[in-house]
This record gives sequence, structure tokens and C-alpha cells, in this order.
Amino acid sequence: MDRILKENTKKGTMNFRYYWRMLARRKWYFIIPLVLIPLIVTIGSFFLTPVYRASTILLVENKLNPGLMIGGGGDVINKILGQKIERLILSRESLGEVVDKLGLAEQPQGLVYKEESGATKRDAIISFLQKNGVQVAFYGEGVFEIGTFISDPELAMKLANTVAEVFIKKNSYSRRGEADETTKFVSEQLEDYRIKLEKSEEALQKYQQVNPEGKKQIISSKLANLDAMKVETDLVLLQAKSKLAYLKSNAKDNKVVVKSDPQLIDGLKRRKLDLEMYLSNLLSRYTEEYAEVIRAKSEIKKINDELALKLQEPAGSSSDNIDSAKEIYELETGIRGLEDKKVSLEKLTVQYSNEIKDLPKEEFEYLRLAREREANASIYQMLLKNVEEASIIQASEYKEMRNTFVVIDPAVKPAEPIFPNRMFIIIGGILGGLLFGGSAVMVFEYFDHSIKTLTEAKEYLGLSILGTIPNVLSFTEGGKNEIIAKYFDVNSFVTTEFRRLQKNIMKLRPHDSQIKTFSITSALSGEGKTFVTSYLAATFAFTSPDKKIIVIDFDLRMPRIHENFGVKQKEGLSEILQKKISLDNAIVNTSISNLFLLTGGLSIDKPFELLNSPEMKLLFEELRNKFDIIIIDSPAIIPVGDIEIFSSQIDGSILLFRAGKTPKEIILRSKFLLSEAGVHLLGTIINNAEDVLPYHFSSDYYKGKYYSKAK
Repeated sequence: MDRILKENTKKGTMNFRYYWRMLARRKWYFIIPLVLIPLIVTIGSFFLTPVYRASTILLVENKLNPGLMIGGGGDVINKILGQKIERLILSRESLGEVVDKLGLAEQPQGLVYKEESGATKRDAIISFLQKNGVQVAFYGEGVFEIGTFISDPELAMKLANTVAEVFIKKNSYSRRGEADETTKFVSEQLEDYRIKLEKSEEALQKYQQVNPEGKKQIISSKLANLDAMKVETDLVLLQAKSKLAYLKSNAKDNKVVVKSDPQLIDGLKRRKLDLEMYLSNLLSRYTEEYAEVIRAKSEIKKINDELALKLQEPAGSSSDNIDSAKEIYELETGIRGLEDKKVSLEKLTVQYSNEIKDLPKEEFEYLRLAREREANASIYQMLLKNVEEASIIQASEYKEMRNTFVVIDPAVKPAEPIFPNRMFIIIGGILGGLLFGGSAVMVFEYFDHSIKTLTEAKEYLGLSILGTIPNVLSFTEGGKNEIIAKYFDVNSFVTTEFRRLQKNIMKLRPHDSQIKTFSITSALSGEGKTFVTSYLAATFAFTSPDKKIIVIDFDLRMPRIHENFGVKQKEGLSEILQKKISLDNAIVNTSISNLFLLTGGLSIDKPFELLNSPEMKLLFEELRNKFDIIIIDSPAIIPVGDIEIFSSQIDGSILLFRAGKTPKEIILRSKFLLSEAGVHLLGTIINNAEDVLPYHFSSDYYKGKYYSKAK
């Protein structure tokens, strides 16, 4: 036994069968979640709202070069253009037109949206479409996919096609109107100042003979610069106001508020204006390379950058609305700055004009004509430059119009929902059941303090292991051990283990003589003690036909051993101890000729006093004289202490426990009580060993080819 123990239960040996036995022992913890979780999630999937997906494919073509798609400028440009078009498609303005066109605000069938406090139904539907209802994917090479996710398949198809239709329609109207307005305004001003420049040059030529030197020339140059700056400021102011009016007219339906700190913005604006005036004075005396000029320009740039950072994007606004709001705000801020700059220039003009009041009339007239000519020339050059810039902007806007959107694959009505995917849910439920069930088994196994292996039993208890009994009840007919003789088979795997147990018991020499009288006890009831006692007695009888064997039921409170032999309960041990019946009249014959039975009896009043009576010693003396082997079925140790009373009358006791069930602490407590009572412990028997011991103790081995052929 020890050799087999070492070979088959080495420390650290963990194989598949170990985990299989653990799973089989706690199979219901594994099976119940494995069945219930997939069943619950599958049933629950029928109550989920289905979601249908429809998609429209757009292709962006280049009119001037049909083979050229957007994104041909490289990965970065490709990504930027794709993101811009995605924002345009999902803008509140575009989706608002879709909602109005389909009448979703009046009949929002198929839309699972959440109405927000203070928002209209239309706004709530638009928000739902932006977040969940509509998605745009850019695949590169000018290919876009507009996908819709709605619970109504018909609406999903209509929504995808309508989103594409509205976007294509809006894209046909570019923002070239702004560039057209700018070009028209600057062109008109350019023509006016061309005429003014020609007239001022003619007037100055007539006065060429008068050319005073000195201070008048310096003042004339300054005044001319100031006049040019004033006119330039006026023109820029008019242009900005015209552009502001155009943007406000186009954005009248966009409710966008750009938040900023007015006091901080005004402070930065005043600082910028002061620096610009300071820079203007410096440029009248120094060149662009002068250190102070460079520093002033750098400060102005920093202020411009800081002003740009003060703009905040309001939550929920589309990219186009945010850009328009920023542009409107910048124009309004710039107009206020230009008006302040105009006032400052007028003050400087008055200051320099006072300085030339004392000059002769001829010199004053010359200065006036020179100022007018220089101012007109400067303004004309500025306007000419603006016309060129406006033309470039206009060309770039028209260039964008070369890209046209074509629907190459319109959406169709989806036949099946994409959610819920019941196959995926079922597989997920099965995996979840496996995980939960496996985790439950591992948790219960972790908190299980019972003894599960031979090595553990030997090391923990310090007792010899006399035998390991498989789960016999699993292989008896109907799952019950009603009559031992009915299921007793000399060639069965059960009898094989009991023969080994018998052999190990007979090797014991408790008092330098062969063992004759012993009891089998357990820590708790329900560990299989009575069945093992009965089957062991039958094994002794079959293997030793020349010896008389008797099995005695010492559990006077719950006598049950007679059931294993198909015998009715009758007068027995309790009546013998009360001197109501003799031993010969109480002994019952069994179906095995040399095996006899002494039941617990009918009267079970005061079992402690009966077992402690003087008749007990006389009974054991008579039993030894009449029988060769006396096997006693003792009551459990923890609930009652009956074995402590008659322990002096027997050669020893065998402690039985059920593997994988009885806690270690309970078994150890039983051993301690027996030792304290002076009971001679012969060893231990491990019952129900099939699920917890190595392979050779399993019933599978005994059901193999060897025994099949033997039968």
C-alpha cells in the first residue's frame, strides 16, 4: 500500500484526471450555471430591440481629372479631408434638413432617442443621429460609407439615402459667395482710387516748380503715411463690415454662442492698438531691420496668438458653426480695433497738421498735394494687392468645386438585424457559463478542508491507511445497498478493495496475537460506516469459509445494520444487556452460512447505562468463545461517546472517513477523542475514494477490458 501510495500520489503531481475528479465531485456547481446562463441570455435576447443597418457608398470624383480622387496628396491630407467631410455630413445643419425632409420630428418611428430637458423633439432626434443613428467611415481613395442604425429597416434605408442626398445638395453650393463679394468690393474701390491717383499726380505736376526743403518734406512724408493709413483703415473697416454682414446673413439659423472674457479681450485689443501706433512711428524713422521694430512686431504677434486662444467652442455645435462663430467674433473684434485705430490716426494727423500751419501758403499747398498723391498711391497698391489675394481665394474656392460626390451604391432595405446576434449571444452565454461554473468549482474547492488524497490522509492523521473504498452506491442497482448478498461478487472491484482491507487488518498484531475483535467507527454519521462494516463482514465470511464471523450493531440509538442483510429488526443487543434474551436466541443467520448478525435490539432506552452494565464483559467473553472474528458497527464519535465504554473489550478500532467530505478538523478531533479514551487505533479507512484518489482507485479501471472479459 505504501509503495502504491508513493508512486501514484507524489507531491506536485497535477494532471487532467485530478481536475476531472474535482469537476465530477462538484458537478452541479458547474452544470447549473452552464445551463442557466445561456438559457437566460438567449431568452433575454428576444426582448431586446432589434437594430438594422443600412449603408450608402459615396465616391468623391475630380471633375478636371476623373482619375484623381481626394486624398491623392498624401496620408495626412487624405485624413484631414476625410475628417472634414465626416464633420460636414454629421453637422446639425445637415442632419436637421434630413429630419425635416423625412418628417421624423412628427413621426419618429424606429428611433430610440432620449428627450433632453429644454430641448425640442427635433433637437433630440438630431443629437441621437449624431451619436448613434448615423456613422460615417472614410476608406481612402475618395470612398465614404454612410451607415444608419435604426430599429425600423425601411427607415434605415431611407435615412442613409437621404443623408447622402442632403449632403450632396449642400456641397454643390460652396462658400465662393464670400470670395465673390470680397473681390467685387475691392475691385470697385480699386477703380475709384486709380482715378484719384491720376488726378493727384496731375495736380502735383503743375506745382513741381515749388519744392521747399527741410522740415516740410519730413512732415509731408509723415502726413502722407498717416493719410494712407487712415484710408487703408477705412477700406479694411468697410471690407470687414461687408464680410460680417454676409456671414451673419448666412448663419442666421445657427444658434451658436462663442464665449470669451470681454474684459481680457478688450485689454489685449488696446495693448495691440498701442503697439501698432508705436510701430507706425518707428517705421517713419527707421527701417524694418531696426531692433525696436522687430521687437514691436513680435509683441503684436504674441497678442494676436493669445486673442485666438481665447475663443471657446460651445458644446454640441458642429464644426462649421464653430468656424463661422469664430470668424464672426474675430471680425467684430477687428472692427472695434480698426475704429480705435482710426481715431488715433486722426489725432496724429491733427498734431502734424498743426506743425505746418506756420509754413507759407505755397509750401502748405505743396505739402497737401504731395500728401494726397502719396496717400492715393499707397492705397492703390494696397487695393491692387487685395484684388490679387481675393482672386487667389476665389480660385481656391472654385477649385474645391472640382470635387463632386457620386452615390455608387445606394442603401437597400436590410433583411436581418445586426443586433441582437443570437448566435453570438448563445456562444457568449456558454462561455460565461463555463467561466462562472468553473470559477464556482474552484472557489468551493479552495474552501473545502476535507482530505482528498492518500498522502494528505497519512501525513495529516499519522495513521496507517488500511483500505480505500470506492463509491459503491454508484454501482449498485437503483443506487441503494439494500441487501449485501445480492450485490456481493467475489470478482467485483468492490470486493477486491475489501479483500485488501481484510488482508491489512489480519496483518495487525495489537497484542502480539492475531486480531479477533475490532470496531469500525467514524467522526460523523452518514460517512458509510455501516455499509463498510456489513460488506467487510461478508468479505471475511466468503474468503474464510472455515471461520465463524459475527457482525454486531452497537448503535443502539439508530440501529440500521440489519437493513443491509434484508433482516427485520428484532430483539438483540439491548435485550441481551437487559437479560431479556440469551445470545443464542438473539443471533440471526444471514444468507451466508458462516456469517451471523446481532442487531441493536428493539429497546433503545438509556443506551449509555446498558453499554456500561456488567453484562457487557460477560457478553464479549461468550462471543469470543463462539466466534472467530467479531466485527462491531460503532456509533459516530463526535455525537456520542459509546465506544469509550466498551473499548477495553475489543482489540482495537478503525477510524473511517469519507474522502472529499469530512473536514480535516473533525477527523483530527475524532482521533484525539479516541486516543484520550484509551482506544487502540488500528488505522483508517478512506471511503468514497473514487472522485478524489488517483486513477487506479477509480471504478473506470475496474470497468475496463479485464473484467469485461472475465465476465
